[in-house]
Amino acid sequence: MTTFCAGGMIVLLSLLGLWRMETLVGIVMKMGGTPDMVFDSQQQQQQLQRQQYLLRHNGNLWFYVDSWHEGIAGWRPSLSQMLLLSKTFNATLVEPTITQSRLGRCGNKVVLSDVLNRTLITDYHSKFVTCQEYLQAIEQSTKNNGTVVVYVDVCWDKEPRCKNGVVSDHSKRHSPSLLTALQAAAHHPQDMIVLRFHNVWQNSMSNLNIPGLPTDTNDIITAAKQVAKQHLHFNRNLVRTLESKLEQHNIVNHAVIHWRAEQVHASYMECANAIVRARDVMIQSMTNKTTTTTTTTPTFFLMSSLSSNDQLMWNGARRNAANTSAPQALELLHTKGFMKLDETLLVDEDYEDSIFYVAMDLILASKAQMFATCTARCRWPKYHLCKRCNWIGNFAHLALELRTDTTTTTTTTSATGSLPCWPQTAKQVKAIAKIPKEHL
Repeated sequence: MTTFCAGGMIVLLSLLGLWRMETLVGIVMKMGGTPDMVFDSQQQQQQLQRQQYLLRHNGNLWFYVDSWHEGIAGWRPSLSQMLLLSKTFNATLVEPTITQSRLGRCGNKVVLSDVLNRTLITDYHSKFVTCQEYLQAIEQSTKNNGTVVVYVDVCWDKEPRCKNGVVSDHSKRHSPSLLTALQAAAHHPQDMIVLRFHNVWQNSMSNLNIPGLPTDTNDIITAAKQVAKQHLHFNRNLVRTLESKLEQHNIVNHAVIHWRAEQVHASYMECANAIVRARDVMIQSMTNKTTTTTTTTPTFFLMSSLSSNDQLMWNGARRNAANTSAPQALELLHTKGFMKLDETLLVDEDYEDSIFYVAMDLILASKAQMFATCTARCRWPKYHLCKRCNWIGNFAHLALELRTDTTTTTTTTSATGSLPCWPQTAKQVKAIAKIPKEHL
């Protein structure tokens, strides 16, 4: 039994190419073997290495995500991780589609490049193809004699649809199913191999031992963040459309306050009044107290999950706002001069999916002279309104992150220009900006 286990370990580690030879020797010896056992199957190792080489370089490895999860704040990191993985294996990644602001399998009308800049993505990884190109490749492969399409399921959550694949234990943030899939793919180096990924989350790729990738989870996440920062930017047509709309409405300067109104039993009117106070404090902070000159008072936009159009609301926001004072809260903010993109600048647009409004909101926030949102850094007692009024999630952090993207922003976003909490007094503006990031 010991010999069998040791041999199996050698085969697996040889395939993955992750360990140096001395590490292999150490593992075998700990399992009761001898150093000579490492070299017993040299021919087999050479065959596995040849298969691995072909897997990387024959161009027949494809990555197709059958099901994604989470909104844009979640699929942005999961997409960058999938791009990183595809580039590492020289695999062709099939472009996802979008429905109800979530990434999806082929079949939906809206595609990723309608929202993100495709050129920047292909600059990073040229083997990024449309669904049509993917289907054409399958058809072409089936026509060639001796070439078949091999599907290998990679399942990253426990779900009935994944019963034919090896399911990883998502709760432990580990994904052995990908290792198993790559092993299976290595045995078909001459065929078109499609790894079908199911249930992809932003943490699905934690603890992956993949050749060419950092072995530490934090390093993988850091590498993927760099991919997102450099290559996942909004479609320039969307940016130009927003700029044109602002110009048409003679809006020179603007500020944004974000309200993710998905908190259960929230007092909507209290939250609306807190937003008005935050607006007034932000305007006050823009005044140059050393001179008599003041900055131009910006137009304030409300960036919120609430909308007078139910179809543009997240399920959670719609469910929690039902039969509440949410409509009255929106009306109060309207009378106080707040604008919402979907009800003003974009009211005449007929977008096919809510993702366009989400993207436009994020672009608007990235260009704002000042921006205030609510993050986990606002759980301190003196910022309790943020917790009572907002679902504290990743979307707020994404909006803050995009404000540092020089390819999108047109204004200088100083520390006091990006506030992770709603300020309620003048003293809080600078205090909020100095809240340590370790309190995220």
